[in-house]
Amino acid sequence: MKKKLKLVLLTLISVILLIGCQPIQNNQTKLVYEKLSKKEDYLLNLTDNKVFMYNIKNLPKDKNYELKLIYEVYKNTEKVTERVITSVLSDNTSEKTGAEETIGINIQDDKIRYILGEDSGYSSGSCNIEEKLANYAQSYLTNDIDLKLGTGVYIYHAVASTSGESSLTLNNGILGTPINTDVLNNILKDNEENIFIKLVYNEI
Repeated sequence: MKKKLKLVLLTLISVILLIGCQPIQNNQTKLVYEKLSKKEDYLLNLTDNKVFMYNIKNLPKDKNYELKLIYEVYKNTEKVTERVITSVLSDNTSEKTGAEETIGINIQDDKIRYILGEDSGYSSGSCNIEEKLANYAQSYLTNDIDLKLGTGVYIYHAVASTSGESSLTLNNGILGTPINTDVLNNILKDNEENIFIKLVYNEI
């Protein structure tokens, strides 16, 4: 009897351990940075081009949402420009588990080109801007992050102040985190001119 009880307990413990070790499916929407090769980076930098790409994974099938890229310019802490670069609305027709979108951004001096889409097709276009971004110290998000509905995150930051390089290094904490007014205000005070590209992910 004791042997049978021990055998049953061992079986139960083994089953519990096996279930506990199974990978838990993570359905959190993620922004995943797609790194370019060193050669591609060198060639782009030589032509004053900046290119960065992301995949947005595990977008919900049971919710309507909008992804929007917004260009913002602040001068002396005041927002002077806010322009929608592009946006996409969900149609919830994908039968894949967790839809996926790809975003590619190319900054060419006074123009921002973009590509946005999924496996079935892409849209592309460009947005003219007044600022010549080749003259600015620039930084963009190179980490993978969780992306939550109802939030916006900065994925690009440029500054025109004389201390731009050090300010970007110190304040990169703003890239990829949900936008925080206090952090933003501190960065705006540090630089005479700030330029951002913001990714907004909202339910509609």
